[in-house]
Amino acid sequence: TLLNLAVCHEKQGRTATAWTELSTAAARASQGGQRDRETFAQTHMRALEPGLSRVRLDAPEGARPLATIDGQPAGDAAWGVPIPLDPGEHTLTLSAQGKRTRTVTLSLPVGPALVLVRVEPLEDDATAATATSPGPSEDPLAGRTPTARLAAYGALGLGAVAIGFGSFFGIRAIGQKSDVEAHCNGSACDPQGMQSQRDAHGSATAATIAFGAAAGLLVLGGVLVLVTPSHDGAAITGAARW
Repeated sequence: TLLNLAVCHEKQGRTATAWTELSTAAARASQGGQRDRETFAQTHMRALEPGLSRVRLDAPEGARPLATIDGQPAGDAAWGVPIPLDPGEHTLTLSAQGKRTRTVTLSLPVGPALVLVRVEPLEDDATAATATSPGPSEDPLAGRTPTARLAAYGALGLGAVAIGFGSFFGIRAIGQKSDVEAHCNGSACDPQGMQSQRDAHGSATAATIAFGAAAGLLVLGGVLVLVTPSHDGAAITGAARW
């Protein structure tokens, strides 16, 4: 069937299509031990090859954009080598990230012919959207409503203050524990040791409360950063936003 199709395309002047089909048919016939069909395909291939129309894409290595011909990817191996194409018009599309896509119409005459295409660097796409995550110096609350910004900053600031209080009382409790050990012997404590014991317990409790409050405030501030809508949030429809 593939051989008959190739012969049909050859008669239609689609020489590159016929040549490709004959090549595939020859390989399949060789694998299947069908020597007569393999010979037939190879004979027609040799007859078509000198009259093929070809195109060659040239561009410096390292500056080659993605290329498709009639919607089919050309691949890196297609650069710098003659590619058989049927006579007529073909669409060459060149694209690269951050660059303007370029579309070129190739007109290949009836072969034998070689059309050389030198690909110039693509132009920068000034309108390309560059979605980047906030950097260290960027404000993650940019674009939020003033009330939301104030609430988020307030929660984060209070959380930082609470961490400071927790650290203060924690260090104080450690120092008071030393006083307890100096004035207590086992379960017996002098009046100074008993007072230091009460003070250490109070400081430890205050540190625990402060650190707990800090954790809650920091989480609240983080949630406000993520879920509070921005000024233009009402204009976003059909899309998830954070």
